[in-house]
Amino acid sequence: MKKLKGLKDLHNEFVDVINQLDEKLQDNLKKIKKEYQKNVTEEKVRLLIAICNGEGLDFDQIKGKYLKAKELAQSNYDPHVPEEAPVEEDLLDKTEINGKEYYYENKEKGMVYDMNSKPVGIVKGGKIIFV
Repeated sequence: MKKLKGLKDLHNEFVDVINQLDEKLQDNLKKIKKEYQKNVTEEKVRLLIAICNGEGLDFDQIKGKYLKAKELAQSNYDPHVPEEAPVEEDLLDKTEINGKEYYYENKEKGMVYDMNSKPVGIVKGGKIIFV
C-alpha cells in the first residue's frame, strides 16, 4: 500500500506543478495579447493620422468613424504632432518638345507620357520616339 500512496502523492504533485505552469502560461498569454492590442491600436492611429495628413482631412472628425473610444483611450499618440513628411521623389523626367511638356521614364524602353498621362512614345537608345 505504500507504493499506491506514493503514486497518489506523486500524481498530486504532478497535477499541482502542471496547474502552476498553466497559470503562468495563461498570465503570459494575457500580457502578450494586451501588448499586441496596444501595438495594433498605435499603428492604426499612426496610419489614420498619416492618411489624414496626406489627404488634408481633419483627424478629429475621422477618428470617431474608424477608431473605438477604447482604442483612443489606450493610445498615447498625439495627433497634433506632425508626422515626418514623405520624401517626394521624381519618378518621371520632364522635357519640352515643340512647346509641349512630356514626362518619361529615363531608361531603355521607358514610356513617354503627355500632360494627360497618356502614353505617346517610348525611350529608345536615349532618344524619345513618338508612336
